[in-house]
Amino acid sequence: MASTSKPKRKSMNATASSLNMRRNGISKKSASPRFSTARIVFSSGIWTTIVGRFSPILPVATAGFSRWATSKAKDIWIAISSGRERKSIGLDTAPRRRMTILHTVSARTQDSLSDDSAWMSDSERELFERARLMQPTLAATEASTREAREVPAEHIRALHSADLIRILQPNRFGGLQGNTRVFSRIVEELALGCSATAWVYAVFGEHQWVIACFPEQAQIDVWGSNPNAVASSSLVPRGTLQTVAGGYRLSGSYPFSSGCGHAQWGLVGAFCTDEEGGRYQRYCLIPMAEILVKDDWHVLGLEGTGSRSLVLNDVFVPAHRTVPFRDLIAGTTPGTAVHPHYPMMRAPRNMFAPFSQPPVVLGLVRRLLALVAEMVKTRVSRGTTKVADSEVTHVKLAESAAAIEFAIRQFRWRCERSVTALYSGVPIPQEERLATRRDIVYSHRLIRSATEHLCELAGATFVYDTSPLQPIIRDIQTCLTHGVAVFETAMVPYGRSMLGLEPSPPV
Repeated sequence: MASTSKPKRKSMNATASSLNMRRNGISKKSASPRFSTARIVFSSGIWTTIVGRFSPILPVATAGFSRWATSKAKDIWIAISSGRERKSIGLDTAPRRRMTILHTVSARTQDSLSDDSAWMSDSERELFERARLMQPTLAATEASTREAREVPAEHIRALHSADLIRILQPNRFGGLQGNTRVFSRIVEELALGCSATAWVYAVFGEHQWVIACFPEQAQIDVWGSNPNAVASSSLVPRGTLQTVAGGYRLSGSYPFSSGCGHAQWGLVGAFCTDEEGGRYQRYCLIPMAEILVKDDWHVLGLEGTGSRSLVLNDVFVPAHRTVPFRDLIAGTTPGTAVHPHYPMMRAPRNMFAPFSQPPVVLGLVRRLLALVAEMVKTRVSRGTTKVADSEVTHVKLAESAAAIEFAIRQFRWRCERSVTALYSGVPIPQEERLATRRDIVYSHRLIRSATEHLCELAGATFVYDTSPLQPIIRDIQTCLTHGVAVFETAMVPYGRSMLGLEPSPPV
């Protein structure tokens, strides 16, 4: 970074953007002619960002700016232009490590799934490579992690040392103040080594963003004396809050609290009653020291996540350690005032939360495809017939590969598009939020179908406990039971919106 004196805070993003453009700038000739580019105009009218688009869009050019245009998808927040060079958005600097996460939006390339990092800034790529370097160690200990039913403490320490858990943590409390685009890619990359470690990382990393949405005092309670503090959660509202002086009293039992053995805080959902007698949900932060952990995690897949149950019996929760769920959905939490320069504070939770755990299944299905393709080369059926010589095999393998690649690329594109829209500063329309959820669950359906085809190709050998395929298949099935993968919960609201009906539940 330049040695000149630092500008005022309101200019930090512009400075970081300028530095990144000089570092990552490309000529117009180097931009791919196959894809049009969409310019996102910030509400401030000062900065612009270029993002490559696969879908057909309508070019609307002016002398230097773009007019607002509405595409078939009602993208009212996208201003269209073409033939512009790529630029970037700079985020705030993390003072602890002097690292800046730069959000760079670049033209799409025909790269492979394993090397899809051309869009990353230098700081993002450094974090991505740190995750890649962890893969051999994670893979070597994956079996023992399953057996222990918990991620090893050394893996958690390694994630902290690599600054990966800090990506969505605000820089005021020692974080990197990044976004879900690079975060989700790191989750997927870690899953290529160990699914359980990737899952727990996704939980801890995402919750740094959720904690940052709470009132300022709650964030001080969590990170004031320990910037490395993380939270495990069970956000389904299985508890009840009783209003008392200064806060609430909470009782409830919460299953599926991944990584709770390594967490300092619990993050749980509960129902409470407003002044009119209506019920609504609040998220609550509770020290793990006040929570009873029930060791009941004996399951089909993702055994190593240690997702035990949390039990709370009449625990006092100060009012400042709670936040209404509806505020998280709307992106209007107290965190917007605490971190006004961090766009993730405005992110609608139901649109951005699905970019955390779902990438685990993307990494898993990539592993499954590679293993099955290798096994098919030598598999023999009915005595002497080589499975690799069968056209049925060729069709199933190709169809599986296509489904997997379509699912992964669509997921990544949705994540990139969502982050770009958020950082534009323009309100994200309801239709876009619904379409994001629709595409994510549809990618899960493609993965489920591809997994079934690959199991057929593998034959009966995968049923053996000693088969390297079996734990991957079990993990995939377990991932696909997560609430974010339920097909109808995303498709019904989108279908209702197409008919002019209000989504249920509201978005």
